[in-house]
Amino acid sequence: MASCIGFFSSPFPLASTRLQSKTRSLGIFSRASSSRVSLRILSAFTAPVQSPEVHRRSANYQPRIWEHSFIQSLESGYKIEGARMAKIVNISEVHAEQAEKLKDEVRKLLNERLHPVVMLELIDNLQHLGIGYLFDREINESLSNISSKRDDVLSKKDLHATSLLFRLLRDHGFQVTQDVFDDFMDRSGEFMDSLRDNTKGLLSLYEASYHGFEGESIIDKARAFSTEQLKKYMKGNDKMNLREQVDHALELPRLWRMQRLEALWFIDQYERQGDINTVLLKLAKLDFNMVQSVHQESLRSLSRWWVDLGLGEKLSYMRDRLPEHFLWGVGTTSAPQYRLSREGVTKDELKRGDVPKAIQCYMNDKKVYEEVSREHIRGLLSEKWKNINEDRITPSPFPREVVDAAIDLLRISQCIYQYGDGHGSPDKETKDQIMSLFIQPISLDA
Repeated sequence: MASCIGFFSSPFPLASTRLQSKTRSLGIFSRASSSRVSLRILSAFTAPVQSPEVHRRSANYQPRIWEHSFIQSLESGYKIEGARMAKIVNISEVHAEQAEKLKDEVRKLLNERLHPVVMLELIDNLQHLGIGYLFDREINESLSNISSKRDDVLSKKDLHATSLLFRLLRDHGFQVTQDVFDDFMDRSGEFMDSLRDNTKGLLSLYEASYHGFEGESIIDKARAFSTEQLKKYMKGNDKMNLREQVDHALELPRLWRMQRLEALWFIDQYERQGDINTVLLKLAKLDFNMVQSVHQESLRSLSRWWVDLGLGEKLSYMRDRLPEHFLWGVGTTSAPQYRLSREGVTKDELKRGDVPKAIQCYMNDKKVYEEVSREHIRGLLSEKWKNINEDRITPSPFPREVVDAAIDLLRISQCIYQYGDGHGSPDKETKDQIMSLFIQPISLDA
């Protein structure tokens, strides 16, 4: 695969020295490039090359979809003078105060003596709704407490609860082994037949299986078993809400998805569930819109910079794709306090232009169809994730935010090229993603 870059065509540079140079300029990434996690990710993004020279292609890209005059007009109703958000952007005092009250209610919940499984589900919902970052301290304290008393969960022999415990502990860097699933194995070392109809448990097991390490045979079996049973479920069940969740998971596991798009999807799913916590839903919607206003201000600022620079008109190989490149920055770190990092990524990518795609290169090298190439690349990526999962629980001198941002590079790469070239042909899924993330606020009335 000579001259190919990355499993899912990350636009990040070919050489590690260029990556280090770039990350030093971006605040949150300032030291991540020397960590084991970053080295794993770099190896996932970089394939052997025959020559260090990169030849720019002069492809005739589609005209840009988003005019700069339209970008300058972006402004939601969540921005006026005089609010608080670490002086990053002025958010409506009304919305800011409402958000603070809702956060206080959630903190009270997190500080209650809830049953461990109830607490795990609360934490999982907070993260899935995209508001877990608001309660990092409380979540870590709760998980630390649950981890020390994990037998309270494991003794129930509940597949959903055990899978949820395993996934959340690994996701937050706690030690937990594959042996927690021993109670669900038969004498031949396979998962019990009695689990085949436990769709909720199977879905949890499936998501947990993507947090496995290399050489964990039980976790490999968990993925194969849960995937097989969930595919059978999809052929014969019409329970709409759970069916949508299973279909969504089988398309791409939660661990691999861009977190902010996943939160937007789950907000809609959560609202349609029967028994929900309305406080969580209100806060998720409000926070999404408030963060969106931060992103809109960045887009306006970047648009002015790009127009003044004039490179989009002067150089034929440049892709005039400001919102699409900004999507990379948001995918890497969406939290409002990392605005400068997002804008820095967007500027480096806009000025850099085009890169070859690993999927296209594999198709050309092996003379195979795109679907075959895509499945091959997905398999390679799956193996890399096992290494990265193990690195995530290894003690690191770097803050969790740095490690998470590095991992998010994998996720946004998958997102941009999941349905094809999200840059060269951005009039399909990428257009919808930009509309929902940066342009259309969530209605708070529902």
